[in-house]
Amino acid sequence: MGRSGAIVLITCFLWNCMGKSDQKLEEAMQIHVMSVKISQHIDEKITKLEHYAMMQSKELQISLMDSVKALNADLFYWRSNLIEVPGMEHEHQHGHTHGYQPLAHLTPEMVLDIQKDLRNQIIQLNIRTQKLLDTLDNKNENELIEKKEKASRYGA
Repeated sequence: MGRSGAIVLITCFLWNCMGKSDQKLEEAMQIHVMSVKISQHIDEKITKLEHYAMMQSKELQISLMDSVKALNADLFYWRSNLIEVPGMEHEHQHGHTHGYQPLAHLTPEMVLDIQKDLRNQIIQLNIRTQKLLDTLDNKNENELIEKKEKASRYGA
């Protein structure tokens, strides 16, 4: 193989590697955006929990507000560890601030792994928040059923 053949081979190899890097960073960006959207849904759920807590007895209100504080703290911690995908810092607008600037020394694989880990963390926080909401919804539903049963017994 001549000199020009070696140059073509090296160029093709580098082009292929750069393409894979770009794909990994694009995937990392998609995961990042999805994770931020999940965090926004968690904000909404926490607000629902706060409103629900205000309508409860003092004892239940205190317990629910403790849960709300813990969820807010965990969400704040998650957001403070959120990082941008290098090279894509200003290509998205989703209304949040990040804990620190992108780390240029990370490989695309490392960035992707970090974004996947952050996604898994926010999904777990979303599950915790939803379970609490579901528990409260079931409690309300059971109370309504009991009221209807009492009303039908005394009304009959």
